[in-house]
Amino acid sequence: MPSTNHRNPRFLMLACIVSVVFPLLCLTACDDGGFSPNAAGGYIPYLGATPGGVQDIELARALIEAGNVPPPEAFLVEGMFSEHDLPLEGEAGSDLLSLRAALGVAPDRTGRMAAWAQIGLGSTLDPTTFVRTSQTLVLCIDVSGSMGWDYSDHGDEYGTPGNVVRQYLAELLDRLDGNDRVAIVTFATRAELKLGVVNALDPRVATTLAELCDEGSTFMEAGVTLALSQAREALDGVTEDVRILLITDAQPNVGATEPTEFEELANDASGDGIGLTVIGVGIGLRHELVNVMSGLRGGNAFSIQTRTEASEFYADHWPWCLCPIAYDLALDLQPSAGLSRGAAYGFPAQGTGDEIELDVATVFLSVKRGALLVRLDAEEPEDLSSFAVNGTLGYRTPAGEHVSREVIIGRDGGDPDVCWFEQPAVGRCVALAVLVEAMRAAAEVYGEHPGEAVAIMTSAAVRIRDAAVSLDAPDLLVEADLADALLALMEAGAPQGDLYGP
Repeated sequence: MPSTNHRNPRFLMLACIVSVVFPLLCLTACDDGGFSPNAAGGYIPYLGATPGGVQDIELARALIEAGNVPPPEAFLVEGMFSEHDLPLEGEAGSDLLSLRAALGVAPDRTGRMAAWAQIGLGSTLDPTTFVRTSQTLVLCIDVSGSMGWDYSDHGDEYGTPGNVVRQYLAELLDRLDGNDRVAIVTFATRAELKLGVVNALDPRVATTLAELCDEGSTFMEAGVTLALSQAREALDGVTEDVRILLITDAQPNVGATEPTEFEELANDASGDGIGLTVIGVGIGLRHELVNVMSGLRGGNAFSIQTRTEASEFYADHWPWCLCPIAYDLALDLQPSAGLSRGAAYGFPAQGTGDEIELDVATVFLSVKRGALLVRLDAEEPEDLSSFAVNGTLGYRTPAGEHVSREVIIGRDGGDPDVCWFEQPAVGRCVALAVLVEAMRAAAEVYGEHPGEAVAIMTSAAVRIRDAAVSLDAPDLLVEADLADALLALMEAGAPQGDLYGP
């Protein structure tokens, strides 16, 4: 294939040759495809693992469905990755966090061919025998006017944020037991301790939650500060873990309002060993605020927009969202001559260039097998024919033990102008990462240069649909529909931002 085609993404994806082989090095692996025989001869799914931070892009999806172009910060690769199962195959290992690696060659968002290295995250834990840790949950609940706690509940799928949260909390209480504890803090015009730490089965918990009502503006800083105080008092060893569950539409208008200010509060909690889970509700949610709060050690974030999502949350995320399996995961990759690190995808703190930090504060258990992805840029196209990537990947277990594994992967010959993936998951990871990167780039320029945004999304929509076909990946077709919907909004000149404006 002539090298002049290396900047044509559609041509490359249509011509893509997917090579499925075992990786040159499997760091560790949990199974041969996600399942393992149990004692009775049946099959049970293994648990996976995903990085902390934002766990979905549901807010972007909801805004697009509502006819709005989302703000750039609504598009996060780690959120997209967490919605998909992206397993890498390999030999079985013994570590609770199983890590595997595989390579690919494909164009970046601009159409230039690049190498890609995927780190697959899984777990060897058996969900049928897993016992979660006991929890003290400090519920920090937004009761400001925008939550709509006082509106009548007619059972609509799209209820007010407050009524959707009522269902979420009712199902939460059904899953806690006598080993758990709960405290309830609310915030609106002021913060208030509605219920100090009590056993989760205490009837006062349900009664207190049933009596929640709207109380005014959104003094979130006061609520988080009071919740943090309660959480610190709960570090008494009665339960194994202490976590703040912040439930809000994240529209603070009193006290601290900037993301950096809340990042400091979240960092204080992390430093004390207190976890933080943010449950974002409503499409007025300030994405950038949630992003910075949930990316720290022990942090994660989810969005719930409807009653169905309130129930599906537990099927997809309970109790894994409370269960870190590793901390301070750091990846040090050294590519061979001719290649350099170009960008990182799926890491809560993304960046480009040689100074990007390839680290994840927390890895949680999950029903899906997560992924981290690094793009390696080539000085010359020929450098993609044969290359190697060496390095180390280390993390700490919840018990404090440091684990380190070598990364040694490579490609021994191949056409640098043709897509190649060592395993199918690498191709899907690249397609998802490039799509989110394109949606974010288009959203960034949409306000001042709508024509440029339309051009970016036109190319991205074609590429993701071609990838879905060439990789035989039905899950990518869902994202192709999302890309088409965003493109249509941009072509129609739709407004940008959340319910509260750009």
